[in-house]
Parts: sequence; C-alpha cells; structure tokens
Amino acid sequence: MSTQQYRDNALHELACKIDKSPTPTTERSCQVTLPDGSTRLGLTQCVHYVHHGGEYAGALFCRVAFRFAGADSDLPNSYSPTHDVAWLIVDHRRGVVQFGPEGGLLVRQRGLGIGSYILGQLIRPLLGGQINGTYKVITSVVPEAAIASLPPEEVTENERRLERVLARSGFYLSSAAGTRVVGARRVSDLRASWNGEKVRFLNPGQLIDLAAGAVMSSSAAESKGLLLATKLSELQGETDRLAGALAAAQSNLDETVGFHTSEVQAFQAREAEFNNEIQTLKTTIQDLEGALQRGASSHQPQPQPQPQLAPGPVPVPMAAPSNSTMVIELGLSARRAVWATLGVLCVLGSAALLLLGSN
Repeated sequence: MSTQQYRDNALHELACKIDKSPTPTTERSCQVTLPDGSTRLGLTQCVHYVHHGGEYAGALFCRVAFRFAGADSDLPNSYSPTHDVAWLIVDHRRGVVQFGPEGGLLVRQRGLGIGSYILGQLIRPLLGGQINGTYKVITSVVPEAAIASLPPEEVTENERRLERVLARSGFYLSSAAGTRVVGARRVSDLRASWNGEKVRFLNPGQLIDLAAGAVMSSSAAESKGLLLATKLSELQGETDRLAGALAAAQSNLDETVGFHTSEVQAFQAREAEFNNEIQTLKTTIQDLEGALQRGASSHQPQPQPQPQLAPGPVPVPMAAPSNSTMVIELGLSARRAVWATLGVLCVLGSAALLLLGSN
C-alpha cells in the first residue's frame, strides 16, 4: 500500500446521510444456535441503494442489520441504529470501498457468530460480479472506544474473536504506522464467510418449513397445554380435598393432644396428692414408732436394789414341845374337791339304801 488513507470524509458523510434516510429494504432469515443447543429465529435487514446526482453519482450503499425475531427480542419488530449493524459504500468513479460505521460493528450478544454473519452478508454484494475485484478497500481505524466499553475480563477474548472474524473475511489488522487499523488490499481478497454451525442462512423454502414446524409445535404445545390445564385442575381439586382432610385430621389431632394433655395434667395432680398423702403417712408412722419406742422404754421394769442386812447374832432353833398339835389347813380348791367327793358318796349311799329297800 503506497498510499495510506484512513477515511474519505466526503464519501463517509454521504454514507451517513443515506444511512439515516428512508431507503427500500429487504429481509432475510437465519437460524441462530444458542450455547445451550436451542435455536432462535433471526432476521437481517438489507439495504441496496444507488445514489444519484452529485459528485458521487452511481455510488452503491449497502447496509445489513440484525435482530432476533419474536416478542422476547431486545427490540421487537425494529432494528437498533447503533448495534448489530454495518454498512459499506462503493465509489465506482474512483474504484474504492469504505466500511462503516465509524464506531465499529457493536454486537449485543457476543459469541453467537452474529458479527461474522453480518459482515458476510455485507460482503456478498461485492462478490456478485457487478463490483470490480481490483477496487481498493479504504483502511479504517479500529475504534478503541468500543473495546474500552467492554468489561476487562472480556477484552482479551474479544480481541481474539475480532482477529478470527476479520481474518476469515479477508481483512487484516495492522499497527505498523503506530495506529491500529483494519483493511484489505483489494475487494477480491474479501470473502463472505461465517460459522454456519452457529448461524444458518434460511432460504424462503426453509423459512416456510421452519414456520410450519413452529406452527405444528405451537399446536402440539397448545394441545398439551390444554391437557396439562385439565390435569392441573384435577390436581387442584385433589389438593383441595387433601387439604380439607388434612385440616380435619389436624383438628382431631389438636383435640386428642388437648385431651391427652389435660389427662396428663390431672394424673400429675393426683400423683402429687398421693405423694403428699404418702409422705404424711410416713411422717405419722414415724411419729407412732417413736411414741411406741418411748412407751416401751418407760414401762420396762427396773431392777430393785437388794437391802443390805446388818450382821447380827445367829438365831438358835427352839425345840418344839412334845405335846404340840399339828394343824393342816386345806386350800380352797382342795376343800372343794373334798366336798364334791363327799357329795358323791352321799348320793351313792342313798342309792344303795333304796335298792336294799326295794328288795
């Protein structure tokens, strides 16, 4: 590159003016594979506009913008003017191509292959035969502001991704002149390349098939949803029934626990009363045993001391006179026996006399 040119200001101003003007657009469809293996439908808006009149009469302006389809998109039914968008302008008179925007291609969801897909769709018109392959590509300064806006932990990975995307598309990165720039020697060096495993271009037939599959899936999902709703209603009824049974069981349990608690408390009260009575009886028994012991001790005969006789003369037995009379005195029992014997003898004697008299 003998002449280093970073931007044609007049051509750049024309491109920015056309970019903000209403222009005819077309849309293409693609399928993006997410990191978890699921897919989402993406749309690319393409602008091909030929400028008429003035110094750059016949200049071709191309723009490609990307967005996800669906109500859950970041910008439903619209494209961002600053993100996921890139453009180029071709000056046939001078045979040069300039890329934009000046802030660079800012991709909202990195790592999905969207940036390389936008760049590939943008380069496709340059390779269709209408553009001379010897056209020069104006070198552009790498926008450092876009890189600086990234989180620090993503800067290194973003650099690697940027180098891979540009190299795959035929661009080069250079810092030889002290300024980090991106460019290409000629249009023939560029390639419309992207990762087809991450982003798959859909032609109209594929889009119709995908839409039909989505409708069938939606119909099946709706039927399944109705079935699940019916099942959910049944489960809700069963849940309500079980909740009622649980409430009744809880009420019975509370009543049983309350009754059991009152019984335990009454039993504990009775047990305390019994313990008090037993303690009272023990005390009474101990008092009685003490009294008995004291009574037994007080009634026990005490040994009487023997009187001490003073020594005196020994008495001399007297001899009984020879004419003394011995008197024998019977006791009461003996007297009764004697009188009984005499009574019997009288009776026997009377009986004997009667017998003799009768003979």
